Amino acid sequence: MISIIIPTYNSGGKIGETLERVVDVMEHPTMVDFLPYEIIVVDDGSEDNTEQLLKTYSKRFSSVSGLILEYNVGQQNATLAGIRYGKYDYVFTYDDDLKYDPWSIREMILCLKQGCDVVYGVCRSGEKKTFRHIGTWFKEGCFYYFLNKPKQVTLTSYRGMRRPVVEHVITDVTPSVYLSARILQKKWNIESKQVLAGVDNKQTRYRFKDLVRLMLGILFNYTGVRRVVPVLKKREQYKIKEIYT
Repeated sequence: MISIIIPTYNSGGKIGETLERVVDVMEHPTMVDFLPYEIIVVDDGSEDNTEQLLKTYSKRFSSVSGLILEYNVGQQNATLAGIRYGKYDYVFTYDDDLKYDPWSIREMILCLKQGCDVVYGVCRSGEKKTFRHIGTWFKEGCFYYFLNKPKQVTLTSYRGMRRPVVEHVITDVTPSVYLSARILQKKWNIESKQVLAGVDNKQTRYRFKDLVRLMLGILFNYTGVRRVVPVLKKREQYKIKEIYT
């Protein structure tokens, strides 16, 4: 019933703990209503021992598969590779560092079963809003004004999707994928749900110039701007090197 996609890069020091924790949660008796499940870890061209660890864990846990990419393509493209490989009706994308408590998967799938198409997990933050949050405001504003993001929804890398949304996402041919932008190209019932933070809840912050570059790419690839700007030569989204099951 549930496919959990975990993109990772040079995470040999943490991916084992993440997998053991997620497997423990999914194997708990209270999760029996949501079985079967699978965990697909996408190694985004790591240069450490991540690939070898995935080979080991795929043998240890029948529910774990390792999708090894030939070279580094970035978190979004790597996640898309895993989503395409997932086979179940509910697909979750989850970080490799336990930023979010995996027990929240239960709450989020209940939200999907009650009719939500996409649900984003958002950690409650006790930080005061300061100037350094301007990047987040800028990103959310761009998604709101140019891609019709619901104002009450906060976008994160932790999301659950129903199969119709997944089928829409996996047809994306954009060289530099941005999954939430692809989702917002169609009108879905989207919600955000506050969830507990995990053991390593560090907020990722873009440098502002990098965020501007990112948003320009999103506007070009996922809005009407693309229709009036010449299309550049396409490149492949990723290349699969090996699969461990």
